Amino acid sequence: MKLFRKDLEDGLNKRLFEINAESLGFYDKVLRDDKLSCLLSSKIIGQGFRVRGTLTADIIKTCDRCLKEYSEIQTSYLNLILTSNNDLFQDNENMVLFPESEEYLEMNNIVKDQILLELPMKTICSPECRGLCQKCGSDLNRINCV
Repeated sequence: MKLFRKDLEDGLNKRLFEINAESLGFYDKVLRDDKLSCLLSSKIIGQGFRVRGTLTADIIKTCDRCLKEYSEIQTSYLNLILTSNNDLFQDNENMVLFPESEEYLEMNNIVKDQILLELPMKTICSPECRGLCQKCGSDLNRINCV
């Protein structure tokens, strides 16, 4: 996904971008659909641009209790400052160096990182999930084990 300087100068107002999963490097099955949605707005600030928006993706997850595969809509929020001023640039997750000489900013790595950072450490298909039987390994959500 490319953010063009000209579009940022004109101001994005809830512009919808659809991003192909393969362009983000998701070659294994991470997204249920082969794409995700990104809704962005921007405005000019002192030494650059502020970009805000949401990323929405249908993520495939595996339950840590019963090992069932399920999908869940995940919404991540972006709040970035794009600056060309090296003196203002700080190496943090919300500030991105965008030199004046560049016509566009490639957003794929930023989008991918945001999605991966939002994934929970432990995934559970439902709060009522009973998991697997410790003796026979059966899914306790489907059968009652003796």
